[in-house]
Amino acid sequence: ANPMAQEVAKGETAEYTITVRNSGSNPVTVQLSTSQGEGCNGFTSQVDQISEPIDSGASETTNLRVNVTEGADESCETSVTALANEQVTPPDQPGAPAQENITVTTSVDSDETNEMWAVELETTPTSRDWEGESQITWQIEVKNTGRMNATINLEVEDGEGPGCDPLELEAILSETTLQIDNDSSEWVDLDVSVPSGQQAKKQCWNIHAEVQDDPQQNASDDLEVNLNIPELHECTSELTDNLLNIDPGETKSSTVTYTNTGNTQWSVQSSVTDKPNGWTVSFDGASSGTLPYDTADDTKSFDFDITPDDSLSAGTEVDITLSGKDGNSVKCESVLTVRLGQSHGASVSLSTSVLSNVEPGANDSTSITVTNQGNGEDVIEVNVVVPDGWVARLGDDVVIAGASGSISVSVGSKHSSDKQQSVSLEVLVPEDALADEVVTIPVTVSANSGGAVYDSTELSVTVAATHGMVVTTNAQDQTG
Repeated sequence: ANPMAQEVAKGETAEYTITVRNSGSNPVTVQLSTSQGEGCNGFTSQVDQISEPIDSGASETTNLRVNVTEGADESCETSVTALANEQVTPPDQPGAPAQENITVTTSVDSDETNEMWAVELETTPTSRDWEGESQITWQIEVKNTGRMNATINLEVEDGEGPGCDPLELEAILSETTLQIDNDSSEWVDLDVSVPSGQQAKKQCWNIHAEVQDDPQQNASDDLEVNLNIPELHECTSELTDNLLNIDPGETKSSTVTYTNTGNTQWSVQSSVTDKPNGWTVSFDGASSGTLPYDTADDTKSFDFDITPDDSLSAGTEVDITLSGKDGNSVKCESVLTVRLGQSHGASVSLSTSVLSNVEPGANDSTSITVTNQGNGEDVIEVNVVVPDGWVARLGDDVVIAGASGSISVSVGSKHSSDKQQSVSLEVLVPEDALADEVVTIPVTVSANSGGAVYDSTELSVTVAATHGMVVTTNAQDQTG
């Protein structure tokens, strides 16, 4: 019997499905009868007969109805007896009749809550927020809360809750027809596909469940679910240049373009991070603006200038991040690589800037120190100008006589330990130099290839006073 027990209100009928299976080897005909146990006042029963023979191994079903009258109380056990007679072809003799019983229990539903046909729908949560998923799924439990096994049909309708926008998204049920035993449940999925960039709105659906077998057609339930698609402020960014070669102090321009990948227009702010101290990155005009949505061109571009200094060595590559922000939240970003060029410059100094009281015909020396002020390895030219009649030696090999002469020195970057180089300057004082004469020898440093002078200094030379005379006479000896 299905079910084995039911609880029904007074004035209603409990219906049971009785299945008779032939476990013998020949067809049988079955005679069905009912009997009721003690305490069944107010309960009446009736079973439908099975008219056709039942083949070996086969089964047939029929209906048992137990009427609960107003005078019924508590519960009643109803037994169905099946008497089977074997159907054989002469001259075979039929076997002895077979008999089987089944007992069901029918109880009075005093508060009339146990309906014959009923369905309930449940899911949690009924309201969901979209977080960018391509598909939203509700798992819905379909409960058969009636007393009978039932076929339940499902369909999706437009929801009518407060704030619901006209439907743009389609919702699909994984199943629309379910066979569910009484007091049991099945699960179905309600799937909603959401395209990327779906416009912000509230979408609502009503799932309607109805018991197909209910003769009154009033056993149903409705479940409304809704999907709130909030405003999404999202973007992608692109640079016109991914790599720029810039010398220190030079300014170059580029453009960053933001594309709206959200579902509404919003105000994007362009900002710069990871910029070295001393570097300047400035926007040409405003650094924020409205990022349009659902237009022919959902983009906003910002022009910017970059001016690096030489606080880093030449050839260094620096990544500068340009971010598209919604308030303080970064929504997209691009990285611009700047390859730093080389700056040039040098300073010059003397270990001794004055050579004092140098004897005529003698020599004295000082040391010239060249310091690289550029951010890369360089070759610096040291130039010395010697007055007429004077001679100087620059380094080990360069002899300068009454003219200018130069020597080249190699120095490392100003950020390295070998940024300085020294050369000697030896000065020979002429024999006829005067004691009151102060000679100035200019020293300059410039690019090895020529060009502007980076720095200059002067070496002063004073001549020592010497005393002596020559005496001559027109007569070396006389007689007198």
